[in-house]
Formats: sequence, structure tokens, C-alpha cells
Amino acid sequence: MKTLIVGSAGFIGSHIYEKYKAAGHEVIRIDRKHEHHSPKDGLYSLDLGLVTYSNLLQILKGVEVVNHLAAQIDVRESIRSPSQDAHQNIMLSLKLLEASIEAGVKRFIFSSSGGAIDNSEFPTSPYGIAKLTIEKYLNFYQKQHNLETVVLRYSNVYGPRQRDGVISLFIPKLLKNQPITINGDGSQTRDFVFVKDVAEANNIALTCQSGIYTISSGSSISIKETTEQLIKLCSSTSEVTYGISQKGEILESNLQSSGPKGWEATTSLEDGLKQTIEYYKQNRS
Repeated sequence: MKTLIVGSAGFIGSHIYEKYKAAGHEVIRIDRKHEHHSPKDGLYSLDLGLVTYSNLLQILKGVEVVNHLAAQIDVRESIRSPSQDAHQNIMLSLKLLEASIEAGVKRFIFSSSGGAIDNSEFPTSPYGIAKLTIEKYLNFYQKQHNLETVVLRYSNVYGPRQRDGVISLFIPKLLKNQPITINGDGSQTRDFVFVKDVAEANNIALTCQSGIYTISSGSSISIKETTEQLIKLCSSTSEVTYGISQKGEILESNLQSSGPKGWEATTSLEDGLKQTIEYYKQNRS
């Protein structure tokens, strides 16, 4: 199957790329995080905002499935600049959608956010509003153009290669016994799901029934408890302090998992944290 991953060099996208390649699929990639500007091993170093529509159509030629992960992912940044977030997460997504329809793409997989949408018609951040907006556009394209659409609403994804989020920010400091600061009192909860389980959900999404699916562990843990577990697993002596709560931060995240048929989160938090810690040990900076 010929697939296109948009955002392939990102944290989640890189794991999906490996999963697709291991499954024997032909994979084309678009990402702006590389230095070269001509396709190499199926990778185009392009920004969706800069690539021309005609060039995008050329890249999409023969592609059966588009997996769209590229996004502005900072919730707080979306609150600071809603218009910029809308440009990145709505307008550029529509550009890709329109080109996909014209190129004859059969299926469109979209990475959404269960936590930011929170099962509400009125998400509390522009980031969540943008994700929900694209979900509604996908419903439109499905009805008007018979486009097969799969929406994957992620909870709090973590794992090797992550560059943001409490787990990836804390581990390098804990391994060096440096002090860490928790925003707020640490009672805010997260529904952590391991990135390799997320990659498997995207693999199943290539052939599953169209729909909206929640990709989560189905359980939550507080940031304070997560930090305590990390300290233990890292054998760290780091001092923990508590700071000011961040505006726009989600206080509770506990989603009901409803993945596509045949999928479930199989990696326990402890095992996932151990794999993530080992990654940072081998990639210390």
C-alpha cells in the first residue's frame, strides 16, 4: 500500500513510519525538519505552508492513504495566538485535504486529541477547537467525496524521541540528579499511552472501518505520582519543587478507550517508562 505520512520526523510520526515500513508498505514522507530539499528515500523536506498546490498534487500521485500528523501542538501557544494556530492546524490541513481529494486518495487518517476536545462541542483551547474543526471537515469530505476517514483521538502519548511533555522533560534532569519543578500542586491527571501502541493503532487504521476512535490507556495517574515513579525508576536524588499552574493546562485527563477493532493499549506505564528512560540513557546530551 502506498502511503504518505505528513509530519513523519515528529515524535509520533517517526514511530508510525517504522511501523509502516516493517509491515511492507511503500511510504512517502513530508516533514520540514530535515536539511535536504529534494526527495531522498521517499522523504520530502517541505513545509505545508510553503509547498505549492501543484507540487503537493505531484507528491500525492498514486498515494492511497494519507496520514496527517503535522500540527502546531502547544496548547498554551494556541491560547496566545489563536489566529496562528488556526492557520497551522486548520488552513494547512484543508490544503492537504483538498489536494488529497483531487489526487484520488482513498483514505485519510487524522491525528486528533481526546484531551483537548474532551468530548465537548466547545473545547477550551484554540488547539482543541482546530482539531474538532478538522474532524467536522473530514465528515463533510466523507459524505461529499466518499473519502474514507479515520480520526484517532490520542490521550497523552509518551515514549522514546519525545521532546515535550512532563515525562520527556523530567527524565533527562532526573538522570543527572538535577532539580525539577511541577506546575501546580501535581494533582492534575494524565492518561498516558505508549507511542508504540499508538503506532499500532495507526497501522490498524490503514484498513479499519471509518470512524472516530479514542486511543488511550483508559486509566489516569497524577503528575505527582508519575514523578514519584520516574524518580524511583531513574534512581534519582533530584529535588522536587512546585510552581505556578500554567494557563490552559488540562487538569484532568481520563479518556474511555475506544480504539479500532483489534487494538488495545498493551504496554503498562511502568514498562513504557522503563523503555523511555533507557532511550534517554543511550541518547544523553
